[in-house]
Amino acid sequence: MQTQIKVEDGYYVIRIPVAESYDDRAVRDFVEGLKVREIVSQSQATEEQITELAEELQENWWKENKDRFLNGLSH
Repeated sequence: MQTQIKVEDGYYVIRIPVAESYDDRAVRDFVEGLKVREIVSQSQATEEQITELAEELQENWWKENKDRFLNGLSH
């Protein structure tokens, strides 16, 4: 693993090879989590709006994928 972590001027400096981020699920999840946190920190949405959006996304996802799951369970 060629990931490098150091502290510089009061910041963590993390260097992760892009290829490694594709191969390692934990690294990919970490990077995606940082991206989500950055986006959320800039949002002006209320907690209620976020909850409504999450419910809508979950409902749409289920509509698009339920047949695949239900058919997969019956085999």
